[in-house]
Amino acid sequence: MAELVPPAGILRLIVVVGGGLMVLQSTQDLDAGKLAYLALAGIAFVFSCRAVWSLRHRPMFAAAAPWLIASAILAGLIALSLPVSLAYGTPTNQWLRDAATYALFAAVPVLALDAATSMRSGLILALAGATTVLGTLSFAVYWVAARGVADLPFRAPLLPTASLPTALFVVSLAAAVVDRRRRVGWAILGGLAFGTFLITGSRSALIFVVVFPVVMIVAGRAWLRHSALASVGTGLVTLTFVTLVQASLLSSHDVLPIGAPPPAASASASTEPPTSRPAQSASESAESRPAPTLPPASGPNSTLIGRLQRFLASPLRDGSMRERVAQYEVAWNMFASSPVVGRGLGHPFVWTRLDGTVRSDITADTPLVL
Repeated sequence: MAELVPPAGILRLIVVVGGGLMVLQSTQDLDAGKLAYLALAGIAFVFSCRAVWSLRHRPMFAAAAPWLIASAILAGLIALSLPVSLAYGTPTNQWLRDAATYALFAAVPVLALDAATSMRSGLILALAGATTVLGTLSFAVYWVAARGVADLPFRAPLLPTASLPTALFVVSLAAAVVDRRRRVGWAILGGLAFGTFLITGSRSALIFVVVFPVVMIVAGRAWLRHSALASVGTGLVTLTFVTLVQASLLSSHDVLPIGAPPPAASASASTEPPTSRPAQSASESAESRPAPTLPPASGPNSTLIGRLQRFLASPLRDGSMRERVAQYEVAWNMFASSPVVGRGLGHPFVWTRLDGTVRSDITADTPLVL
């Protein structure tokens, strides 16, 4: 029976990652379940620190030094934010709710190094692939339903964050370059991840197109052929997947074709999916976002091409753009009022949404707000 129990480093990783995926999206409140999870994650982190310190004379510790230094710096910033937050009257529980997110990120290098000593690289890739695949499915289910692309009979199974499908795409493309035997499989997985972004109508996903030439440039001459094959293969899978999904949607009577005029009652504002901002990643502490309050887009407004056409035709009338402009203004005013130390974690951003309601939250949906 003892042989069936995973090593302690892997168990600690499962507690932090698996527990986070199950607990952190329940509500927006810092409830007892989340506090218990954070306590368990803290205990796991302490034991991981002890295990990693015992590796300080091994080459892998030196290789991970930049990660560990970044982790220490982030932990220091989190600690410094507490007196700043209290000075501006932020309640301690609001600070903790926000700080827990970044604390989990600060713990990542230590937990990763601890787990890496207990498993082979193949198992690491398998675990990363399984976690990000589940996250990608959750992301697609949540946003396809939120934008009215399709009427799904079930909810998102896990955390609907864009960070997990982003990780799946990046890891798959990198593995497709270096893993010759499984190149086709990794290219298929990366293409499906990229295609998932596109079918959800996320315009920000177009930045991923830049990844392909960057990979070939960084790979250099020695890996140019392999990186080119991986990029072309992933791109072909993406194109095929999006085409098949679009053809399926066009055959549905509930979704209008891209070229059809938008219905008069269709919402002008469609929200973008969660970005790769730290507070909206797999370790999204107490920040799981509720469904968008605005009516979901439908027909051409819910497709990537339709959203691009509407944005290019009139950027100032685009609901998504106007929502972000409001968030930029609030973020800039906060920065200008305290450019050195900020307002601390847990500070609420308050802005007026397109439907006239006032939104107050410790995070906003725009990456540069950070």
